[in-house]
Amino acid sequence: MSPANDDRSRARRLQQAFLEEERGGVRRSMLLRVVTMPIIAVWIAIENNFPDLLFFEASLALFLLIGLAQYRLSQTGHYRTWHRYLFPALDVLVLALVNFVPNPLRDQQFAPQILLRFGNEIYAFLIIAAAAFTYRPRIVLWTGCFSAFVWLAASGYAFQLEDTVPRLSEASVRRMSTVDLERALMDPRRVDVGKAIRQAIVFVLASGAVAAFVHRSRQLVARQSEAERQRSNLSRYFSANMVDELAQSDEALRASREQKVAVLFVDVVGFTTISEGLSAEQLIGLLREFHARVQRCVFEQRGTLDKYLGDGLMATFGTPAVSEHDATKALACATSIVAAIDEWNGERPRGDELGIRVSVGAHYGPVVLGDIGGEQRLEFAVLGDTVNVASRVESLTREEHTSCLVTENLIARAREEGAPAELLARFEFARGGRVRGRSQEVRLWALRTTAKPAA
Repeated sequence: MSPANDDRSRARRLQQAFLEEERGGVRRSMLLRVVTMPIIAVWIAIENNFPDLLFFEASLALFLLIGLAQYRLSQTGHYRTWHRYLFPALDVLVLALVNFVPNPLRDQQFAPQILLRFGNEIYAFLIIAAAAFTYRPRIVLWTGCFSAFVWLAASGYAFQLEDTVPRLSEASVRRMSTVDLERALMDPRRVDVGKAIRQAIVFVLASGAVAAFVHRSRQLVARQSEAERQRSNLSRYFSANMVDELAQSDEALRASREQKVAVLFVDVVGFTTISEGLSAEQLIGLLREFHARVQRCVFEQRGTLDKYLGDGLMATFGTPAVSEHDATKALACATSIVAAIDEWNGERPRGDELGIRVSVGAHYGPVVLGDIGGEQRLEFAVLGDTVNVASRVESLTREEHTSCLVTENLIARAREEGAPAELLARFEFARGGRVRGRSQEVRLWALRTTAKPAA
């Protein structure tokens, strides 16, 4: 995949992750309303008389309806960007109407100026908090700025009324006694412009702080999405359990070390002959299906897919960390690979198409682990005599006319691990001798199988 396509794919994943978070956020915002509105309703009933309180209780029901409408719309495919700005604005407008419109159920109406003094602007912070559940910093800032605008507009409207007491000048304040000044400040038709501006500033600053928190949350979501992508890529090479182990490990893979592992090689016998009669598309499809089946066998035994080798592959058991049953798992994997290919041949169409014959070789012993390569590209490598022997053993399957050969080192280690007797019984001694490139004798065991052997 090209860098441009990879960037687009990553952007789509992030967008999908944010949409999922936003849908969950709208649901949590609705739950916030369900929890907070009854609490506020109880306080309204305590603070107000009947039937005055019905006006305020009806406004709470309207807030719930707005939240429900947003939630329902977010669950459909018609939730647009402008909807995200609309619903917080509706909340702010309803709050403003409740505070600045005279209560029609009240016999005695307050002056418009005194409505600014009840302190109900604090409920705007609940609206700003609810906007945070959109996981969009711009929506949060919009909510805070719109709240500031509405509050300033209401204060400006009250300030321009004819009966509004004008702002006290510095000279008049100095001439007043304390009692007169207190009386002037408490005048019900006086509008405190400074207070209105402070409220607007606090709305903007509070929404800015919440928006910064939301932005940080989006970064965490992006990092989590990237981590999942990396784990997904890693799972192509390691089993799921090994991915978890690697993700939780603090030790760097590049730290070179020596440890004993089981090494397994798999190859398709007569691949050149098979490929001659196939088109390029058929050949790639065949290899993909072959690799997928073998890879599944490796990962089921918590093995590591070290590398693909054209029509074959190399797998290890005991990397990056050793376990108590690495040799047993290698033996089980070898038998399952042969069985999987036999099953695949049974599923493949008959006729002129050749059956797939597989050769498997495995050995157990010390290897060297570490990263090799340059600064621009590194590869986690498993090196040493054990790897070479396993490769040579795989090639000897053709001479021994069997699908699977393993060394006595692997069998002996599996016995030490307490491998199941039925698994060990699947192998019988084949021969002893030397393998190419090695002076010491290697004793080989062959898999008992009814499948057609490699030739």
